[in-house]
Amino acid sequence: MSTEYVVGFLFSEDLEWVALIRKARPEWQAGLLNGIGGHIENTDESPLHAMRREFKEEAGVYVEDWQHYARLSENGQFTVDFFYASGDLGELRTTTDESIVVIGVNTLDTYKIVENVSWLVPLAVDCLVDGRPGFAEITYPSKNNVLPNPVSSDLTEKIGEVLNNVASSSESELRTMSAEEIAVEWWWQWDDKKSAEWNTYEFNKALELHKWCWRRWEEMHNGSCCVVERVRDKYVMPRVREFLAFDAHRGDHG
Repeated sequence: MSTEYVVGFLFSEDLEWVALIRKARPEWQAGLLNGIGGHIENTDESPLHAMRREFKEEAGVYVEDWQHYARLSENGQFTVDFFYASGDLGELRTTTDESIVVIGVNTLDTYKIVENVSWLVPLAVDCLVDGRPGFAEITYPSKNNVLPNPVSSDLTEKIGEVLNNVASSSESELRTMSAEEIAVEWWWQWDDKKSAEWNTYEFNKALELHKWCWRRWEEMHNGSCCVVERVRDKYVMPRVREFLAFDAHRGDHG
C-alpha cells in the first residue's frame, strides 16, 4: 500500500529565507534539513488539509494559503505532495524533537539537506515569482518493496542543471530590460466585479511577485546599497498609493 506524505516550504515575503526542519527520522534523513510536513492521515480531507495540519503541529503556526506545486511518487511505494507559501517566519517555533530552522534561500548548498530540497526550493521560488511552472510531477521507477532516497544523485544533477538554466535565462532577460520595460510589467488592475477583499488579496500577491523583480533589477543596474529603500520608494509605494486610490474611488461611488 502506498504511503502518502505532504511537505511544505514557507518563504519570507521577500523570498530570501525559507523555513526547514532538522529531521530526526526516518534514519536516512536523520540530521538533514527538509521541508516541513508528514503523513497524510485518514482524517485529512485532502493533501492541502494535511499540509495545514502538519505545519501547525510542527512549526506552531497555521498557514492557510498553501499552493500545490509538485508531486513525487513511486507506484505502490510512496507519494509526496509539495506545497509552498510565503509569510511571516518570525512566529515559527519548534514544537517537536525536530528543530525548525530558517536559512537563506541562496545558502542551501552550505547545509546538509535532503537531496531533493536543492531543486524543490528553487522551483518553488520560480513559481512564486511568475507562477510558472504551474505543476511538476515526477514518477520513479519501481523498486520492489524498497522506499528509496527520493531522488538519485544523477536525477538531482540533471534537474539542477535545468533549474540553473531557467534561472540564468530569467536573470539575463531581467538584466537587458530598461526601467520603462520594468515599469510596464506591472499587471494588476482593480476588478469592479470582485469584492474589495478579493482585490486586496490579488494586489498583495502581485506586489510580492514584482518586488523580487524590481529588487533584482535595481541590484543589477544600481548596486545593492539601500536597495530595500529604493524599491520601496520607487516601485512599491506608488503601487500602494494607486491601490488606495482605486479603493477610495470605489468607496465614493459604491
